[in-house]
Amino acid sequence: MAQAAEKKPQAAYSFRTEDMEDGIIEDLSGNGFHAELKGKGAVIEDGMLTLPGGAAGSDAAYVSIPKEVFAGQDTLTVNVWLKNQTGSGIYSAMYFGTKTKHVDSSAAANNPLNYWILNPAQPDGYFKSVWTDSNNAEAPYSTETAVSKTKTGSDWAMYTTVITPNRIKGYYNGEEVCDNAKTKTTTEFGEDLVAYIGRSAYNDKFYKGSVYGAAVYHEELTQTEIREAYENDRPTELITDTINTTLQLFHKKMSYRTF
Repeated sequence: MAQAAEKKPQAAYSFRTEDMEDGIIEDLSGNGFHAELKGKGAVIEDGMLTLPGGAAGSDAAYVSIPKEVFAGQDTLTVNVWLKNQTGSGIYSAMYFGTKTKHVDSSAAANNPLNYWILNPAQPDGYFKSVWTDSNNAEAPYSTETAVSKTKTGSDWAMYTTVITPNRIKGYYNGEEVCDNAKTKTTTEFGEDLVAYIGRSAYNDKFYKGSVYGAAVYHEELTQTEIREAYENDRPTELITDTINTTLQLFHKKMSYRTF
């Protein structure tokens, strides 16, 4: 579930086959922030949620998280394991921020004014976890904090973002990859927010790939705690691949030995 060993998340999500029946993804923190699986094409197997991806405006599957998880929380840590099959591009694997007409028919905005977006691989393939730091209704993307200079891949990886009133930091597999100053806080985003796994409020394509749990903390995790989460809570598929690779290297090494 990608959570730290000591601190308790405010919301925590993992995936069970039963979630496909009623579309409700239980909040394992005990705080009652249950999420909802929406759209079509999702598959849950072996504790992994696989989202199909889709064009902008399609009925592709995604997860809707209650806005209360984020609204008014100026200090946050968001931790999520992803196996990104979308490739490089303009899209979102996780988002919270203001609404648009693309996600709420009662909204008038074409672009979200304020938001946090996690894009595992932006058009140049870099880890992107950014924050809008001022208001620009016509081009809110122009107010985003800087993208990292770390390229990501399509294997399982843990993406972590730490948000405080004056900074946003990104971590890839437990290692810090970006650290940017900011001034705007979550409180200044207002209360009428939306939050998702697998899409944003932009009219962009949907995220395609797998998700192994997500956890949201109302506090700042240290790099040591983030590293512990990376080491101690990995997707079963990643653990199996690691074991198989180790065994292959062992057998290869043994084949060169002479007795």
